[in-house]
Amino acid sequence: VRHQYSHFSEMDLSDLLEITQDLVYSIMEKIPIATSPGPDKILMKAIKNPIAASIIASILNRIIITGFVPDVLKEAKTILIHEGSTDFNLNSWRPITISSVLRRVISKTLDVLVRKIIDLNPYLRGFLMTPGTFININIVEGILQTSVSQNKSACLVFLDITKAFDSIG
Repeated sequence: VRHQYSHFSEMDLSDLLEITQDLVYSIMEKIPIATSPGPDKILMKAIKNPIAASIIASILNRIIITGFVPDVLKEAKTILIHEGSTDFNLNSWRPITISSVLRRVISKTLDVLVRKIIDLNPYLRGFLMTPGTFININIVEGILQTSVSQNKSACLVFLDITKAFDSIG
């Protein structure tokens, strides 16, 4: 990750990260009303309005200024979803962690702001709204075609990180 704004002082960065009601509400509009509530049982339809967006913006600005995150925003519930096979061993289940809809709004808001001030590596595919698998297949295909056309060897290394994120909230 390369920081575009490394020449800014901390004061300038906090100005760049100021959260507005309009920004929070625009993010809330993209979250479906029927999304599952977290452990706090707050429903998206209960907070999807400009007044709640203003309150969430104030809370998020305070979190940015103080660095303090309330414990309620750190809580989540994890449930196991069966993947549909007839085998009921532990590997047939995958965990899904559901946090508060407030935390989801806050996370998405921070994501929008952070992406404005950093450049992500163009080869990064995880956690992005891009057709990563398709792009990676084309990259591998290009490497192999170049190798064959130039009569050179190619070495591809694949790393399986299937379970790498199972314990991260």
